[in-house]
Amino acid sequence: MDPILGIALVALVFSAVSIFLNHKVGGRKKVKELQKEVNDFQKNFEKATKEKDEKEIQRLKNIEPEVMKKMQEMLLLPIKSMVIILPLFFIVIAGIEYFFHGFSIVLPIGIHPNEIFALKLLEPSTYGPRGFFIFTSIIFNLVLEFGYSNIVEKMLKANKEKPQPPK
Repeated sequence: MDPILGIALVALVFSAVSIFLNHKVGGRKKVKELQKEVNDFQKNFEKATKEKDEKEIQRLKNIEPEVMKKMQEMLLLPIKSMVIILPLFFIVIAGIEYFFHGFSIVLPIGIHPNEIFALKLLEPSTYGPRGFFIFTSIIFNLVLEFGYSNIVEKMLKANKEKPQPPK
């Protein structure tokens, strides 16, 4: 198999699995809901403070511990999926390095940390199997996440909102 195609296929599968795990195990939907609640609380608190509404400020202070728990949950949920994704990432990297040893490719952009910090992103850069896997994984993750967020989630939402036929 062509090494470029092989590494790209592995990156595609890894990206799909990691996105799936982020949405299912990492509770992406739950994080969005919690984020909305926390943002609403913060807006209400700001508004009450500006208007000097002592009654509303006191009410919000009473529910603040509950909001803090939600913030903590919002921060911890994505870690659940990372517990699975990170070890999988290192296993896949080891496999890529083993099966595609000696592979290198020159791409028209540079994403090595030294190239990013030197602002040399638009200069050609050489990648080995690990670098090419990471590069293609980033691209696939962006494309798949965009597709999932903008197409699949909207389709699922539209199906939920359709009136159900009477039974």
